Amino acid sequence: MKNYIMFGILLALLNKKRCTLKQLAEEFEVSTKTISRYVEALSISGVPIVSYSGKGGGIELANTFSLNNAFFSKEEQNTLLFLLKSNELLIDRELNATITEKLKCITSNCDADEKAPNICVDMLPWYQNIKPDKRCDEFKRCCFENRKLEIEYEKIDGEKNIRIIEPHLIVFKENNFYLYAFCEEKQDFRLFKISRIRNYHMLNDKFTRKKIDYQSKPWNQSHFKHIDIIIQYFNENFLPECTEWLGDYIIDKSRKIIKTTQPFNQWLLTKLISYENNLKVISPSFLIDEIKQYCDKIRNLYA
Repeated sequence: MKNYIMFGILLALLNKKRCTLKQLAEEFEVSTKTISRYVEALSISGVPIVSYSGKGGGIELANTFSLNNAFFSKEEQNTLLFLLKSNELLIDRELNATITEKLKCITSNCDADEKAPNICVDMLPWYQNIKPDKRCDEFKRCCFENRKLEIEYEKIDGEKNIRIIEPHLIVFKENNFYLYAFCEEKQDFRLFKISRIRNYHMLNDKFTRKKIDYQSKPWNQSHFKHIDIIIQYFNENFLPECTEWLGDYIIDKSRKIIKTTQPFNQWLLTKLISYENNLKVISPSFLIDEIKQYCDKIRNLYA
């Protein structure tokens, strides 16, 4: 706590220039005597603090003092600040502001708006205002404290079950928040969509974190069976959009045939159906049957 307050005093003096002991005491919720002791400790450590008495008095840093700004170049500092501004959706607002404040204190010349960025990161989907799930804060706490979670999870088909999981990190992917956690039932890592966690309970049981190669993004590994698909398209205008989501594919434009390998799941069915009569699945046969059954259910709904 002492080091935290001392560093906070230093940041306050860097930003506000001159502060009174009373202002600092109110900000850090301690007595003025405690602030005086910490200010003295800073002075002893070599921080040049100047004291002024009378009206408008207080303490401030000598003009000669600045934090060592050699660690980050000016371009690196501006890039860090820009990234913080671009990730307000993912980073807690208060934490974002604190980190930004600390980075700006490294040098008075650091300004993320000084130069127009070469790239803009906008994670919000079209026509939607996505806000972080409030439960993410508690899940982040479990990740940080290595606390187990008991969750009631609802699968895409509506089936609910109780799981004991060891949360390692929160993943934001395709406009959704997920919890990447080790599932005790499956004895393996799973990706849990936070919006499908109906109920949860933070347990007091702790777990030992398992080693994860974050660079490889293991949560991208699909647990669905991959199938080879042959598609015939009839409308050239839909080709760019269609091939965009397919990823890897082989196309024969003379025959208007596309060959690709995709994970077989509900999303694949709805995606193929969304192209209506602009494309047709040639194989495999069981996928054709699945599409027919899916369309029959919709037709019967409106019969």
